[in-house]
Amino acid sequence: VRHLESGIGFAYRADERMPTASLVKLPVMVAAYAAAHSGTLRLDDRLTLAAGDLVPGSAALDKLSPGAVFTLRDAVRMMMAVSDNTATNLVIGKIGLPATTALLDRLDLPGIRLNSFVYRRDTSLDAESSREGGLGCGTAADFVELLSLIHSGELERRGIVAEGDSAALLDHLLACEDRGTSPRDLPAGCRVAHKTGLVSGVRPDAGNILGPAGQLAFCLLTADNKDRRAPGGPADGLIARFAREVGNHFQAVAAAAR
Repeated sequence: VRHLESGIGFAYRADERMPTASLVKLPVMVAAYAAAHSGTLRLDDRLTLAAGDLVPGSAALDKLSPGAVFTLRDAVRMMMAVSDNTATNLVIGKIGLPATTALLDRLDLPGIRLNSFVYRRDTSLDAESSREGGLGCGTAADFVELLSLIHSGELERRGIVAEGDSAALLDHLLACEDRGTSPRDLPAGCRVAHKTGLVSGVRPDAGNILGPAGQLAFCLLTADNKDRRAPGGPADGLIARFAREVGNHFQAVAAAAR
């Protein structure tokens, strides 16, 4: 966790790479906006849903008929808001599977890796990484750094994304409908712009807590959970308690400073 205005924070095993499940969709989103800024595609480009595109875990697109047409921006929204796996594959297909890794290398964030299309292990860029992490892997430190780059506008200043895209990326994170983790027990007046993941014993959450104490970037990765219930299981409770303690701590610090 890092208080973005002061730089004060806390880290525990933050450089240890762990499986991310759908949290790795966060850098995929940034890669899509970076590709749009470079001119290789447009966020208003149209995508057409084919019957063969559907994969499990598609909470939005499995309601549509084959032939449905929507924009790349809409697909990014479904990927972030409800973690739609088919939308994710369409986004990855549009920008190219290596694009996310290339972006992360450009940002000097080697701890995060997207391994393959969702439910398409045969497309893996790194078989060993796929065996260890599944869809993706990452470190808490690199996710907090990526969130800091989004919040600060540094991606715009470095020419990675277009002017105004930082606000658009934050808006996608605010749309996340998984509210049982970090947002669950926060003090009044706090909002969370975040992305979660869930598969097997893996349950991560990372994002920005926006509230009276200022702006906080956080990432908590859990894996090998014996009790795999989610939503509502022990991992969700741990993440909620973590966010509450962080929010309360920095609110107290801010009040003392005032």
